Amino acid sequence: MASRFFLLMCGVAGILLLSTNCRFTISGGYSFDYQGVETERTESGEIPGNVTAVFVENRFGDVKIERTNEKPSWSWSGACWATAAEDSELFLQELKISVTTTGSKQYWKVELPERDSKLRGVRSDLTLLVPASVVVSTENRHGDTAVQKISGKVKIRNEHGNITTNELLGEVQIDSEHGNVVANALASKTKITNEHGNISVTGAHGHLTLRGEHGDVNVENAGAVINVDVEHGDIVASGLQDDIKFDNEHGSVRLNYVSNQFKSIAGSAEHSNVKIYLPETCKPKISVSVEHGRINSDVKNHDQSDQKIKVSAEHTNVKIAYE
Repeated sequence: MASRFFLLMCGVAGILLLSTNCRFTISGGYSFDYQGVETERTESGEIPGNVTAVFVENRFGDVKIERTNEKPSWSWSGACWATAAEDSELFLQELKISVTTTGSKQYWKVELPERDSKLRGVRSDLTLLVPASVVVSTENRHGDTAVQKISGKVKIRNEHGNITTNELLGEVQIDSEHGNVVANALASKTKITNEHGNISVTGAHGHLTLRGEHGDVNVENAGAVINVDVEHGDIVASGLQDDIKFDNEHGSVRLNYVSNQFKSIAGSAEHSNVKIYLPETCKPKISVSVEHGRINSDVKNHDQSDQKIKVSAEHTNVKIAYE
């Protein structure tokens, strides 16, 4: 009886939220509906010329970091919501962006107001305009993160928000918990992990390591080795030129090659179909094992070939064909 009552109340709460068409966030003891009176303020400053690494810790807002050819600078916008205007103003005084510099490193960290039932919302948006060569490390909770046109190493961690990157030349590490990851024009070694959300990569020229737990992985125009591991989602990769190793538990796999320069296509799949399409110039050695499924290959096996395709599958079909 108690469990049915709990489910009923959850359903009523969901209906109320949908009917009011409002945002609602619960995190770390904060419960926000973003209703009432909003007050906001902005701050900005210069980034010293000797800074070579930037570090960000943000919550409840967006982070943008991008290259500039002008003087490096930062800008911040903060806002608070409360039922009464005077309460909103008081909370805004407590909402701060802390900026510290230690040697060649600069740090930005948002400081939130104390938890209070009158506090109905917080927003903290930060933008950094930096030299291309800086090292970037950013952590954000409940907000989107975008980083572009950076040649230094980049490390991004997000909880509950989307991640977008573009034209990153250095090594990249991305960790996402709840949100989509879109990465374009990656030049170096890249590792992306996403727990709940899709991963999309376009134009990668460094070694790719991709892991998704609940979401699809899509790769286009990759010119380097790929390792991809997905638990619940599809793997779709096109414009492939180099080796790939894949592992998929619950989702389909489709690989389209545009080059015969690869040495190895290897992978395993459970409860999902595997389709591999090759240029007609490919003459690979093929080894496929399937339990509770079918093998359909229009490509002949060439035992002496340096190119190898090795796939093991359970409860699924495997197809290998020329494009």
